[in-house]
Amino acid sequence: MRRIIVVCSLVVALIGSLGIGRAGLGTAAQDATPEELAAHPVVGTWLAMSPSGPTVITFGPDGSAELGWAISYVDPTFPDLDVVFNSPGIGTWEPVDARKAHFTVVAVLSDMHGTYLGTATLDGYPTVGTDGQTFTDVAPEGRLTVRDAANHVLADLTNLAVGVTATRMTPGSVVFPAASPAAATPAA
Repeated sequence: MRRIIVVCSLVVALIGSLGIGRAGLGTAAQDATPEELAAHPVVGTWLAMSPSGPTVITFGPDGSAELGWAISYVDPTFPDLDVVFNSPGIGTWEPVDARKAHFTVVAVLSDMHGTYLGTATLDGYPTVGTDGQTFTDVAPEGRLTVRDAANHVLADLTNLAVGVTATRMTPGSVVFPAASPAAATPAA
């Protein structure tokens, strides 16, 4: 029962802080007109390929962003756990220039029992290709920050260039990279 009260209190506090924090934001996404945001070529849903595998990211015409990270993984930042679960990364984006954007998303981390472990915050800088159908995020501007449940920084990877490439998703047309050749099986 006490745990439910604590969780409900945290949710109420989080909702309140989001409302207060959003009113004070002075970012370019907040200053840009809805038409400027909606017309940026990053708007849409993308199949992104990174060294850790594929994921889907959506940039909304209102400046919202959602990154569908892996559901569970082994994280060396939390050495006492076998698996760390995380929510999708939810956040915002803003235009940097006519083809480049800056996004920040936050994912909530938990263990297999649902115990809150902290957060992972990712900043990325995708640049949409001249074709409007691809983007890359290879510039060393990215940042990944992992915080524990008390908001202590456990990892802060700056100048992160992970080599992400993405293709715009459309109904009936999702483009995955070409398959790698299968390993040869020795003849018996």
